[in-house]
Amino acid sequence: MKILQLLCFPLYGSGSGTYVRKLSDVLRKQGHEVAIVCPDSRELPGIKIFEVKLPFMAVFTGHPEYKKAKLYSQLTGDQLNRIQSAFMISIIKAAEEFQPDVIHVHHASNLSWVANYIKAVFQIHFVVTSHNTDIINAVLDKRYIPLTQDALRRADIITAVSKNTRIKLLETLGKGIRNLARKTKVVPCGVNVRNFPNKGPVDKINQKFNLGNRKVVLYSGKVTSIKGVDIFIKAAEKFRDTVFVVMGEGEELQKMKELAKRTKNIIFTGYLSDKDRVLATQLYRRADIVAIPSTMSEGIPLSALEAMSAGAVVIASNLGGIPTVIKNMKNGILIQPRSVNALVKAIETVLFNEKLANRLIENARKDVVSKFDWKAITKRMIKYYSIAFERSKKNRVSKKPSFITDEEYKEEKELVKDMQNIKEI
Repeated sequence: MKILQLLCFPLYGSGSGTYVRKLSDVLRKQGHEVAIVCPDSRELPGIKIFEVKLPFMAVFTGHPEYKKAKLYSQLTGDQLNRIQSAFMISIIKAAEEFQPDVIHVHHASNLSWVANYIKAVFQIHFVVTSHNTDIINAVLDKRYIPLTQDALRRADIITAVSKNTRIKLLETLGKGIRNLARKTKVVPCGVNVRNFPNKGPVDKINQKFNLGNRKVVLYSGKVTSIKGVDIFIKAAEKFRDTVFVVMGEGEELQKMKELAKRTKNIIFTGYLSDKDRVLATQLYRRADIVAIPSTMSEGIPLSALEAMSAGAVVIASNLGGIPTVIKNMKNGILIQPRSVNALVKAIETVLFNEKLANRLIENARKDVVSKFDWKAITKRMIKYYSIAFERSKKNRVSKKPSFITDEEYKEEKELVKDMQNIKEI
């Protein structure tokens, strides 16, 4: 199959960017042709990139590579139109040149509007994946709802990255859309387990940050208060001999560094890009715990899957899509959101109970291999691509709308033919 992926953000620095890269790579290795339309020029092996030249970068909640990017929810009508025009031109060009069998839209928002147009004009069907932040954007700005609803109505399959994201999508965008719940599936993000082995060297990360033999608690993600980084820092104050590491960038980085000044055991690594993958992988493997103290609902954090693969215990807030992956006291620990004490107690439980920690790590590794490896995720997506492609092939056989009978269609064609003959006379 030929699959065209649509992404409104760069290929790196966001969960949806990672999702697109990893999914596309597995699809390519399995013999499918893949192209990506996105505002990025970085190359991916064996994958065609159609770069979108945006007038400026816009994001839903933030991006580590574009710290001054505008928020979609704050764009003026003119600014949104300029963004959409750039995407429209690039996507139509890609559809004409690449001739895809199916289109996969990432985020249920503005690029689905374009895919809806492509389906009407070129009869190329499309699948949509909601990554959660698109729903947050729709809640903040109602302008995005009507056109998105129309696109979801005509999408063949919709997937959500977690059960919670699916529920929020149906609540926010599902009003008046018949059968939306039936065609909305849960397909979580995945992880390449081989890239995060639970055994291997940690010498580079130990040397770079002088970790020695101390216990390590890691936070990986955007550095903002909604991600609970302030809670992470406050919890660090309770542990004198344990190193707390913040890996990532964000609009509140300086604020969090100020908050951490009184605490001697916190390290900020900054954003470790793909070229720093060895360091990032070793840091996950070196960590005893990966904490995800989010304070607001989100999809499945990629950091949870990476930690489960690399052999760290995940301690995470019991909200959003997190419980889709983390089962309390089975493969990790769920805690009450916004509670420093809950995080402290959970960390103590893991650090001082080696038998429990080993059991959680073992179960987590089994779960991530069987349920969240990219090969398993890709298998499910191919099934949905096939459904969309088969429908598009049927539609291309005839241009007759499904609500018109064969007899009515024949009569209308004959009427048009008669009118053409009259004009010629």
